[in-house]
Amino acid sequence: MQLHVGDRGRFPAFLTYLLLIHHARRQDKARFAWREPPYEYERVKLPIDILAGSDRVRKTIEQGASPKQLAGGFRKDAAAFRRRRRKYLLY
Repeated sequence: MQLHVGDRGRFPAFLTYLLLIHHARRQDKARFAWREPPYEYERVKLPIDILAGSDRVRKTIEQGASPKQLAGGFRKDAAAFRRRRRKYLLY
């Protein structure tokens, strides 16, 4: 299956993929498993924690909560990042 996004500004890609993981896990918790290390350069942390930037996403999904609950935090974190990076942008 392919998904073609016409308006990147309106499509919440990260949240969409987290919701897919959330629902896949709900389908069969006994068979669902996070990929184990190693992952590229890291030998200890779970790959999902590396890709998500922390264990917050994984723990939220493991607790059965919807990733939508994290969306507000994502927006705040992204806004803070955009403010911090502004002075480093060349164009």
